[in-house]
Amino acid sequence: MSQEKLGNAVGLTFQQIQKYERGQNAISLNIAKKLCEYLDVSIDYFIKPMEDNNLTFLKRRENVYPIKQDFVAR
Repeated sequence: MSQEKLGNAVGLTFQQIQKYERGQNAISLNIAKKLCEYLDVSIDYFIKPMEDNNLTFLKRRENVYPIKQDFVAR
């Protein structure tokens, strides 16, 4: 299935699906539920492989792209 088809089915762009797949964006529970319903899978389909391999979700990072002092409003 293409990212575009999946995105269209749940009301997202294919770019957003790409970001979820790459781990660039966190996914909301609401979107995760929509994906599971469309794909006809349990949330465990996504979570269980991580638990089985002792993996964890990435923590949200603050200030990923720090603003250079030159650009700070004075």
